[in-house]
Amino acid sequence: TQSTWGNREHSMFDETAFDAFRRVQLKPLRLPFPFLQAAFNNGIHPNHSIEVSGFSGSGKTQMLLSLALSIALPEKHGDIHIGGCNGSVLFIDMEGHFDAFRLMTLTEGYIRTTIHDHVEQTNTNHNNIDEISEEALIQQVMPTYSEAVRETLSRIHVMRPRSTLESIAAIR
Repeated sequence: TQSTWGNREHSMFDETAFDAFRRVQLKPLRLPFPFLQAAFNNGIHPNHSIEVSGFSGSGKTQMLLSLALSIALPEKHGDIHIGGCNGSVLFIDMEGHFDAFRLMTLTEGYIRTTIHDHVEQTNTNHNNIDEISEEALIQQVMPTYSEAVRETLSRIHVMRPRSTLESIAAIR
């Protein structure tokens, strides 16, 4: 049986049992933020959709931006362990309120903190042997910082559907 949505034809049976089994056997993504790991009970399965609802100001946007960030962050950048999932995210913005600046600020803050921790750890490891100034280390890793932010943000795709049918097509 076929149905037509827009210009595309879709089968009512989009997935075989084997495809479904293979999809659910994928290992869940481990999230670098403990509060997200706990909220999603041991991770998020790839190719699953998440819908969040709640009262205004309850933290829905912050949670979804943190989730998108944790999935899109690189696991490692150069010799610095970032802790992300190396994944891609499709953020479906139903109301047109996606705040790219807020996401960039979160990304920069997380990566900056991670690099700062790396610099401190490097200094601790070199203590009394070959003291490296924190400023020199920061100068070394600054290109990594910019590249990691760019790499992370390029993995988050935003769709603003103009109709219910576009929304359904995006989820499929």
